Amino acid sequence: MKKLTYFIFIFSIIILLIAIFSFIINNKVIQTQTFYASVNVTDSLAFDTNGTALTFGSIAQYGSSLRNIVFNNNYEFPVVAKINIEGDIEPLLEFDESVYIDKGEEKKITFTVYSKNTSLGFYSGNVELKILPA
Repeated sequence: MKKLTYFIFIFSIIILLIAIFSFIINNKVIQTQTFYASVNVTDSLAFDTNGTALTFGSIAQYGSSLRNIVFNNNYEFPVVAKINIEGDIEPLLEFDESVYIDKGEEKKITFTVYSKNTSLGFYSGNVELKILPA
């Protein structure tokens, strides 16, 4: 009986260690990308055609605008893009905080800026995409 109890205890420890190791491996960030984001809330409209940043240009007060980031999953497994915003632009942006991207899939991640109840002025910050195994 003691041998069986000892075996079950050791087996449980091994299963626990495997589970912890698997959790650590699957939550490891494999890629990080940071994009500058900005919007100017004004009385007039203007466009920004910058393709390397999330610059929304100038939008009218109580207006909105959207931009996309295209992510191509070249990994041999599905990934999840976790999105974090820093800066004073954060309360103006709407986006999905977590986006699942299948193996080989190209996915548009949409960011929409709304200037409702926002004072006139320039707002900026950084959008960080952390790519993790799904």
